[in-house]
Amino acid sequence: MRILIVDIYYRPFLHWCYGQHPGLEHQLYSEQLHFLLSQCFGTADFYSFNLMKLGHEAKEIIANCEPLQRQWARENGLRMERHWPKFTLRHWHGLPFPMLHRNYGWLFGILVEQIKAYKPDVLYVQDLGWIPQDILGKIREYVHLVVAQHGSALPHPEACVGYDLILSCVPTFVESFRKLGVNSEFLAHGFDDRVLQWVERTGVQYKVTHIGGYDAVHNERNMMLERVAQRVGVDFWGYGIHNLPPDSIIRQNFRGIAWGLDMYKIRHNSWITLNKHINSVAGRFAANQTLYEATGVGTCLVTDMKDNLNQLFELEKEVLTYTSAEECVEKLCYLLNHDGDREAIAHAGQQRTLCEYTYYHRMQELVEILEKHL
Repeated sequence: MRILIVDIYYRPFLHWCYGQHPGLEHQLYSEQLHFLLSQCFGTADFYSFNLMKLGHEAKEIIANCEPLQRQWARENGLRMERHWPKFTLRHWHGLPFPMLHRNYGWLFGILVEQIKAYKPDVLYVQDLGWIPQDILGKIREYVHLVVAQHGSALPHPEACVGYDLILSCVPTFVESFRKLGVNSEFLAHGFDDRVLQWVERTGVQYKVTHIGGYDAVHNERNMMLERVAQRVGVDFWGYGIHNLPPDSIIRQNFRGIAWGLDMYKIRHNSWITLNKHINSVAGRFAANQTLYEATGVGTCLVTDMKDNLNQLFELEKEVLTYTSAEECVEKLCYLLNHDGDREAIAHAGQQRTLCEYTYYHRMQELVEILEKHL
C-alpha cells in the first residue's frame, strides 16, 4: 500500500520551532521536514516509520507549515502567485473554515499537487476539520481511499462529507460517525519506542508533573488540577495559560511550554505524571495520548478512572487511578512516600505499553482496517 499521511501541527508550535531555529525556513524541503519530524510533535513520523517497517510505502506531509510547503513549491517549480485559486471555505458556527485569519488557498493548492505527485492508495488525514470539501473533491481521481482521524470534540456532520472512513480513539465517536452513515473504526493512540533513544535522565528530577492545555475547553480539568495542586506540589507545562486567573496555583507553578521531545524528556524525568481526560470529549472512556506517552517513557501514571481502563492496564499495578481530586491527592501522597511501589508501578506500566501499545502494534491494526475498506 502507498499511504500519504497529512498532518496539521499546532500553529504555536510551528512559530516556536522556526523562531528557535533561525534560517530553518531557507533549508531544503527534505531538511525542514526531517527537522520538524525529529521534534516528536504529535504523531511525528510514528505512522510512516512503522508502516514502512511493515513493508508499505508511507510519507508524511505537514500541510499547514507555510515555510515548509513554500519550499516544496519552489523545488517543484510551482508559481504560487498565478497557480492557486481561492477555494470555497465552509463555515461552522459562524467561523470561517478552517478558522484561519487569511486566505490559505495556496496551501491547499500545494497539497493537491503533492497528492497528485504521490498518487497514494490511502490519503490519511490527521485532522478531520482542516481540508475543505472542494479540495477533497479535487483529489478523488488520485486516491483510492480517503481516511480521517478524529479524537477531539465531535465536529459538525458536514465535516464528515468527502471521507470514506473516519477513525477515532473514542469508542462513542465511532458510534456517532456510523449513525451519520460514515464508515468508522476504532484506533487507539500509542507510543513510539524510538523515543527512549532520545531521552535521558538528567540531574533535574520532578516529582509530580502535568503537561497539557489550560485554555477554556480544559476548564473542568483546570478546576481539578487546582484542587490537587493546593495540597500536593505539581509542576505544570503547556499552553493556554492566559486563560487562568492571575492567582491560579497552576500559573504559580507553571514552567513554560513543552512541545514534542521536550514533553517526553520532562515526563521521563518525572516520578509521577498526572493525567485527566476532557470529559466532554472522552466521556466514559480512557482515550488520550498521555496514557501511552507517560507509561512509555517510564513515569508512574496517575489517571482518572474510566470504564475501559482495566482493559488497557492492570489497575493499581500498572497505573494508579482516582475518581475525585481528594482521592488523587491521597494516591499522590502515597506514591511520594513509597519509592519502591512507585517505581514498580512505573516499570509495570512501561512494560505493558512497550509490549502491546507501540505504534508498531497500532500500525498493524491500521493496515488491517485499511485493507478491509480498500
